[in-house]
Amino acid sequence: MRSAKILLVFALVGPLVGLIVFALGIGSMASINGKPEGMWVSPLLILYGLFFAHFVGLPWALIAGLCASILAACTPRRGIWIGAAGGALSFATAAMFKAVPLPPPVSPEAPIDNTFTWTIAAVYLLVHVISAAVSWLIARRFA
Repeated sequence: MRSAKILLVFALVGPLVGLIVFALGIGSMASINGKPEGMWVSPLLILYGLFFAHFVGLPWALIAGLCASILAACTPRRGIWIGAAGGALSFATAAMFKAVPLPPPVSPEAPIDNTFTWTIAAVYLLVHVISAAVSWLIARRFA
């Protein structure tokens, strides 16, 4: 029953927190790259993303929640690291299934500037880790 409550919290809260982190990350990335008007993308992403957040984020939230539930059952100390570990695992799973855009391997004979792709990958990593950590902070009373 505890695991079901933890998974429910991750499923309800995780995609919404992930949407906020994603919107702020994309807006910040635009501002850092010299386009301050790009910060206006954040509110639009949040507004329109409310309809799609659970559709896109639910599988990854459930993976993070399952990982957090297993870790909570196996460890006596239940710190925020449990949520962060669940988020890292969900990011790794998403990367494995190519749901996260990762930069191609760097070739010594043809160096490519992958700054944009690395930045997007970092935003996705933050989305997974922060949303899972916040979800764990809410759900740990059920563990």
